[in-house]
Amino acid sequence: MVAYLSDDGIKALSNIGLAPYVILVGYRLNQFIRNKRKFGTLVNYGRSNYFDEFQNFKWKNLIPLLGNGLTNLFNLVTITMAFKYAKLANMNQGIVSTLNTLTSVYNLFIFYFGFGERVTIIQFIGMLVMLSCIAFVSISTRQEIPENSPQSYEDLQYNAGISLIYAFLSPLCLSIKHIFVRKYRQQYNSWDVSIDALIFEYQIYILFAVYYFLNESLVWSDLIIGTVGSLFMASGKVLIVLAVANGLAGPAASLASTQILYVTILSIIVSGQGIKTLEVMALVFGFLGATIISSGDFMYKKLFKQNQ
Repeated sequence: MVAYLSDDGIKALSNIGLAPYVILVGYRLNQFIRNKRKFGTLVNYGRSNYFDEFQNFKWKNLIPLLGNGLTNLFNLVTITMAFKYAKLANMNQGIVSTLNTLTSVYNLFIFYFGFGERVTIIQFIGMLVMLSCIAFVSISTRQEIPENSPQSYEDLQYNAGISLIYAFLSPLCLSIKHIFVRKYRQQYNSWDVSIDALIFEYQIYILFAVYYFLNESLVWSDLIIGTVGSLFMASGKVLIVLAVANGLAGPAASLASTQILYVTILSIIVSGQGIKTLEVMALVFGFLGATIISSGDFMYKKLFKQNQ
């Protein structure tokens, strides 16, 4: 969805906020009504993430809220721009999704130094495989310019470089988000922080929508695609937060990495983008590396126990 709308750059964000925002706000309003009927107040002060039992506001809980909401925003902005410049560089946009799996590599270092989680041999092997993916991506951007390309070689290289910068920043945003999820999971319910962060995030997208819809004509096809895609995207964000908070981030990240295949196939079928041999190698190594890092130890233990 983001890849399809990315031609418009930041403007693409104006097409994805309305439907999830209405649903999430409706969910919160329903909770307020239920609290009013059951407790006589809109807020259940015994279980509130924002007020203690004495009705004092918990200012410290704004940290995980803003941390989750802003990293969601920056992740989507950077990946949108990465998709845009990848297309301008004549790269298959599936490459951007491949590099987005670098979240697994960033998490290895962040959770090792920040939370004392150990790095296993299998995870280290997965990291080396991911580095091979990056190498293939870098080499693929230096291949010969297509004969029918309206851009110069320098322009293609510039667009490829900008795309890679954004593609490296996007998974970093996700890893920073995981820090907030894991660090504050005891004081801010994981389900609630994922919902509240999405409401905060989609409020910003609605501001984008108001600005662009007032100044430019509305493209209904883009709005419909953005609306449908954003519902799936919001659901995925909630599930990933719950997975990270409950220690199931590995298998969840492995499943999330399958988006590489979807984006690549759709970019070929829908957008008519070609794919180079080195880009295919990057896709394979990226998917394999992310799977090894996130679920390699889990799969090894399962196979080892079965063979005993």
